[in-house]
Amino acid sequence: MINREQLDEIENVIRDLRMALDFKEQADRNEPFVIVPTATPITVVFDTAKRKEIDDKVSELETNLNEKMIKLKQTRAKKVI
Repeated sequence: MINREQLDEIENVIRDLRMALDFKEQADRNEPFVIVPTATPITVVFDTAKRKEIDDKVSELETNLNEKMIKLKQTRAKKVI
């Protein structure tokens, strides 16, 4: 049986990956990211170095998610047998 701790870990990785993908999509479109959402917002456009950092984080999170899913499946398979 899958326990709550395992689900929480996967949920946290998915949440982080979703946020990183939001940043990546905005950066890929060269859209400014709002830092201070006031009437006249303060924004920043990600440079190439920051885009690379975002891409690396997305890859890291995808790998982390895949590893956790594999472990989850292995745990479930052991308990089914």
